[in-house]
Amino acid sequence: MRGCVYLRESSRSTLVARWLQTARLSTLSVPCTLVAPELLDLRADSKRRVENREGAVGIVDMPRYRNRDSAFYAELRRRVAAHMTEKGLSRHAGARMFGKTATIFGAFFASYFLILTNHFTGAALFFALVFMHFSLFLTTIGVAHDATHYCYFKNRRANEAMWIIFDLLGVNSHFWVKTHVHSHHHAPNVAFYDSAVESFSIVRLHPKTKYHPIARYQHFYMFAIYGLATLFQCYLLELVSIKKNFIGFRDGDRKSRLSVAKMYFFKLFMAGYSFIVPLVLVNAPSWQIVLGCLVGHLVCGTTIGVVFMTTHLAQDTMFPEADEDNVLHQPHAEHILATTADFSVGNPLVTWIAGGLNLHVAHHLFPSISQVHLPEITKIVKEVAREYGLRYREYSLFGALRSHVRLLKHLGSLPSHPAGP
Repeated sequence: MRGCVYLRESSRSTLVARWLQTARLSTLSVPCTLVAPELLDLRADSKRRVENREGAVGIVDMPRYRNRDSAFYAELRRRVAAHMTEKGLSRHAGARMFGKTATIFGAFFASYFLILTNHFTGAALFFALVFMHFSLFLTTIGVAHDATHYCYFKNRRANEAMWIIFDLLGVNSHFWVKTHVHSHHHAPNVAFYDSAVESFSIVRLHPKTKYHPIARYQHFYMFAIYGLATLFQCYLLELVSIKKNFIGFRDGDRKSRLSVAKMYFFKLFMAGYSFIVPLVLVNAPSWQIVLGCLVGHLVCGTTIGVVFMTTHLAQDTMFPEADEDNVLHQPHAEHILATTADFSVGNPLVTWIAGGLNLHVAHHLFPSISQVHLPEITKIVKEVAREYGLRYREYSLFGALRSHVRLLKHLGSLPSHPAGP
């Protein structure tokens, strides 16, 4: 995507054919395409409104991969298939995932009930409010995220019904699927298509996005912005993003008045049960309730920043570019390895809290497999990557944070930055 970003429209039928061909190439007994077959929305327009480096608004097609398959990915799929078959595993949720789901929802409802019945005061109330918000956040990253990849239930409608968890937190599930699954998963770290590296005036997350001098300080203030992420997502994300034509929120995605009313309803509902109800029913100073809720959001937002941003924006992750025909020349599995990193691979507590997304490479390579299988799949990915001479990127938690901060500093220091292969 160089220079002018007005490109010709791709054939939707050709695009879908390529995706289906990828599915046929897989030797797995479970779907392991980049996007689960259920998510192939044939009615969706392939164009996206974007802002190029000079600030001009244009329309681009979905970037496509010249080769969806490769010898590395074929062997990786074969070994993962063998592992799943040997262990008798399903790609969907099992007892461990159901137990995790019950734990997370139990933690939320128990803390919420105890707060409203005035079992806590003072510092205990503050920490209970923070814990309640964090438990609520874990219902998305730890449970509903799997459903958006159709790997929680076997039934398609049951997975889609679970998307309401996002709505109940004020995050519109329709736009979540579009920005996370259709945009980010299709082409991570590709400018003007990956919604996760969308940049704006004080934030620069990609070398090809518009440069603003204030970004030179972003490594100082970025985690404060991350801390506000859930407040923004719950109450403002869709409203601001549609107006600004951010990736995944183009004009054509504006819904009917009924859908907009539904969006507002859920945002008000989220504010009602998570903030207003405790403010009214809990016998404590209002400032304590406000502080507890605010810090709860800060903890959740910071967690989002750590989990989602450090796994793609590190010093040695790449920023591949599509050519003039909007083609990415690396096979998609190699693209994932080049643009994605893992952290705290051997830490089961971090993996549990992060919903397996600290094992981000395996998640992107096999998005339609439940998070509970990612630790073992990650071992296979590392082994096969080493055999094929491909680099697998892995950090400790501190190492991931340090590398992320250094990249933020570098992106903010120069108007341009070398792109990846």
